[in-house]
Amino acid sequence: MWNLSESAINNLVALPETGMSFQLVEATVWGKSTPMLILNSEHAIDLGQAELTVGDDPATILRNGLRVIEVLKLDIV
Repeated sequence: MWNLSESAINNLVALPETGMSFQLVEATVWGKSTPMLILNSEHAIDLGQAELTVGDDPATILRNGLRVIEVLKLDIV
């Protein structure tokens, strides 16, 4: 989990939330584009290893949710 800078926090606060107190964004980290889960516009978790799938059907949403939970369990603060 990464703590974000004040300027990053200010930029994220201006964007709409994906859900209650979180945002899913695409960020460039060390020259590589990766999906990030942002919590309360302050903390970022790299979801690159979650292998999320694009889709809006319930099975895909559930599978992606379970993959995010697995990443959260493995993340070192």
